[in-house]
Amino acid sequence: MTLKDIVAAKSRFTEAHSFELPCLTQSLCPDCQVVVDAELYEDEGQVFMKKTCPEHGAFNELISADATFFKLLRRRSYETSRRPTHSTYPSQAGCPYDCGLCEQHLSTPVMLNIDLTNRCNLNCPICFANSNAAGRVYEITLEQLDQMLDDAMQLRPEPPWCLQLVGGEPTVHPDFLEALRRVKARGIYQVQVATNGVKFAQSAEFAQAASEAGMDEVYLQFDGLDDAMYQKLRGRPLLEIKLRAIENLKNANVRVSLVPTLVKGFNDHQVGAITEFAIDHIDAISTISWQPVAITGRINEEQRRQMRYTTADLARDLEQQLGFIDRYRDWYPFSIIDPFIRLREAT
Repeated sequence: MTLKDIVAAKSRFTEAHSFELPCLTQSLCPDCQVVVDAELYEDEGQVFMKKTCPEHGAFNELISADATFFKLLRRRSYETSRRPTHSTYPSQAGCPYDCGLCEQHLSTPVMLNIDLTNRCNLNCPICFANSNAAGRVYEITLEQLDQMLDDAMQLRPEPPWCLQLVGGEPTVHPDFLEALRRVKARGIYQVQVATNGVKFAQSAEFAQAASEAGMDEVYLQFDGLDDAMYQKLRGRPLLEIKLRAIENLKNANVRVSLVPTLVKGFNDHQVGAITEFAIDHIDAISTISWQPVAITGRINEEQRRQMRYTTADLARDLEQQLGFIDRYRDWYPFSIIDPFIRLREAT
């Protein structure tokens, strides 16, 4: 593909997509998870989604705190044509009920997540995975892992280049190190582990063993720089544990990506300080993966509005707290890398 082809594809994509509001889409009822029609619309400079479930009534959700920011990122998105070329699962119930890579998928995955276990060595009040509360233990065997890897490596036009082991807390799996070895043996370019860092903080030897087993990068739960905030979000003071984990991983030649879970009114005032911390420790930290809290399940609208923290909120807070970031100039959706990848492949 030439640069001219890339530009033409982008032009076709722009013409085919409306970035004006209101627009129609689909969503889920938060109570029963049935698929319902929805409308995105702008009101007083913000973007909302309204939808109605025949059984549970109407819902109105805040999608973006800044309509200008929302529409700008939609205009900057880039269409990919890397559809799966291997056989996919037939779509039966439709998205999101089908499991696996069905024919509705528009692209193959770049990164895969594999849940090793639902067990965890923390009991966080805001846990998305609901770890330790399921009432049963989910823990895959090495044989099940091998089958998952077999399926992953058959993905075409190319298998994923990145695989992340997640949980629960993946490091508490009894075969964690062997799982790393088996993933790396498949030729996965980057093997990541999403972790709270407790075991890596407890043992520099464990961090070194994980590095030697094939762990390239750690996605480290890192919500801020004071223990009062960790007490609220994680149920215990953890800052010293996070800092020790970063040091042990650096000494084991494992890069760290900080992963702050952001909750309005809890730690949104620290996004600038977290960024400055990452810059000051650039010898150990490669990226920050911001994660505005996911409000799921049965929660009333007032509580949702109080906690809801959108990407636009993050962009505004980083601009205000750092002073050198422009939310409208510097933010792009992840798909923006696609034309550069295609250009590299064409040369």
